[in-house]
Amino acid sequence: MKKIITLAILLTLHFSLFTLHCKAQLWGMAGLGGANNMGIIYSINLDGSNFQVRHTFDGTNGSIPNGGLMKASNGKLYGLTSMGGANDMGVLFSFDTATNTYTKLFDFNNNDGSYPLGSLVEVNGMLYGLANSGGAGSYGVVFRFNLATNTYYHV
Repeated sequence: MKKIITLAILLTLHFSLFTLHCKAQLWGMAGLGGANNMGIIYSINLDGSNFQVRHTFDGTNGSIPNGGLMKASNGKLYGLTSMGGANDMGVLFSFDTATNTYTKLFDFNNNDGSYPLGSLVEVNGMLYGLANSGGAGSYGVVFRFNLATNTYYHV
């Protein structure tokens, strides 16, 4: 009887993990490619199947994404582009995987930082990141973005 229960538990665990594995996706960005050759956001199943372009950058909504996508506590993905946007100095954006909705949140500029690089980090509802240039003396900035108020701050 003990062997049957153990076998049942192992089979249940195996099929649960298999089901979870089949539904899981990886999300990422490519710095070039897409219809405009300015980069994309994509998803792909863990087994390599079902590659889908979810968003194509076009310059006005950012171009040449860099770093990784970061999943925030609100369930949305956040990322940076190194160029594009209103000033062609990069953007901070969100992507809602449930609705397939891209939202540009901030256009970088010389005063508040420009040409962001790397990935974002979330701490207590705030996203933190780096801009390569701009700010006082044009040496770059450390910035934060409040997820609750959609407000950008730089140091």
